[in-house]
Amino acid sequence: MDGVSSLKCIRCGKCCSRTEILLSNEDVAKIETLGYDKKDFVIRSGPYLKLRKVDGYCFFFDAYEKTCEIYPYRPVSCRLYPVIYVLGKGPEVDASCPMAYTVSKAELTRKGKLLEQHLSKIFKRAKRVYLASLQK
Repeated sequence: MDGVSSLKCIRCGKCCSRTEILLSNEDVAKIETLGYDKKDFVIRSGPYLKLRKVDGYCFFFDAYEKTCEIYPYRPVSCRLYPVIYVLGKGPEVDASCPMAYTVSKAELTRKGKLLEQHLSKIFKRAKRVYLASLQK
């Protein structure tokens, strides 16, 4: 998923504080290869895995430098930002991002499709986890 973002980040940190990031198993595995323990950066929310927040910011946000400590390995949803998925509406550009105006309709469409595919994987996993919990 290299080259996904054409967005020029201005390091405001809004995306690292205002968004809830659902993680796929692949996201988690990639981050674990960096030496991080899943227990430190993942929280369970029902059948979903979410990126942990610390003091209102993503676990990997460096508040001093205003950067992501794992930027080249960040989760898919982070790579697709400021395109977010709004329940009942679908993919949209997050208006709270100061650079949202730079996202073209073509980029919104492209990233929106990628985000929907990514979320579909996450929802399928969540369904399996939920159904397995019912059998216990």
